[in-house]
Amino acid sequence: MKQFIVIGALSLFCVNGIAQVKTSLYPSGNIQCERSIKNNMLNGKYTSYYENGTKKAEGHFSNNLRKGKWTLWAETGQKILVRDYSDGYNYTIKGMWGMDGKAKDYQQPTYQNYIIAPRLGFQPYFKITEENVLASKRVWRHISIHDAVNVPLFEPYVYQAMYSAYVNGEIKAYSTSSDEFKETFSAQKFDEEYGTKVYKTALNEIKVVGYNIKEDWFYDKARGISETRLIGICPVVEVKVKKQGVKQVPLCWFYYPEVRSILATIKAKGESGYSSRVLNVENLIFYRNFYGKIYKENNVDDRTIAKEKKTPEAIAKEIDRIELEIIELEHKIWLGETL
Repeated sequence: MKQFIVIGALSLFCVNGIAQVKTSLYPSGNIQCERSIKNNMLNGKYTSYYENGTKKAEGHFSNNLRKGKWTLWAETGQKILVRDYSDGYNYTIKGMWGMDGKAKDYQQPTYQNYIIAPRLGFQPYFKITEENVLASKRVWRHISIHDAVNVPLFEPYVYQAMYSAYVNGEIKAYSTSSDEFKETFSAQKFDEEYGTKVYKTALNEIKVVGYNIKEDWFYDKARGISETRLIGICPVVEVKVKKQGVKQVPLCWFYYPEVRSILATIKAKGESGYSSRVLNVENLIFYRNFYGKIYKENNVDDRTIAKEKKTPEAIAKEIDRIELEIIELEHKIWLGETL
């Protein structure tokens, strides 16, 4: 059964309850963006528009990363740029034009982005410099066990590997009183607060039902691409609190660069649709094969979206705004670099 649902500025085209095409609108009611969604991830055609109705950008995503031909137009309708992505981190330029329609000279990207280092099992980060970061945005996401695409992240040994490394002194764990990685995590204090037995039985009796992640999106001028890097990952666990029942609470923060090598030792289970480069859990995260719902963006008051927006519709609209802002900011940079 097909349904057309409109929620505020969002519209979803549903087939048997699974969202296939998501449409976002400008305040004027004009279409801002249409994109294909599968398992809550960007999969398929993406088209955005200027408010005057002119097409702005069009291309395809595969599991949240750009794939294949991407075309950019100016607000006048003039084609400006065509890129062809072999994966989310590598592309070639197929054409570049000025506002007068005349072809422009261009140089192909000089960097081959990201090859897995066999010794490490993951891709060492490309070195970036502040002057090459044309734009950036920090967001926090929640990865839920209830989203099917996230199941591989909730195999027991994923959390156990990180926590064991902490217990063995290989990495540090930090308190959730902040996400600045300053205050050391204390399992004893956690147990005292929630009446749990994390200190002695964290590997066996703790049920992980989610992960909070802190990440930075940025555009690197040197490579001509955007990238998202995790800064921290925080297991969210289910605890039974006296007189309050079952609650979901954040356990501790791990500084993500310290756990990359640990996650790279764990084989990625699950879909056959993974990229050939996804060999382990760290690769899965690096190549964005998961769904994380934004719950906060960087702001002066450090307030979550739920504290700013009081209704489910308003929260959904704000999350949509942030997600589109990140994608369309890159298109704005492409336009500026080309013209």
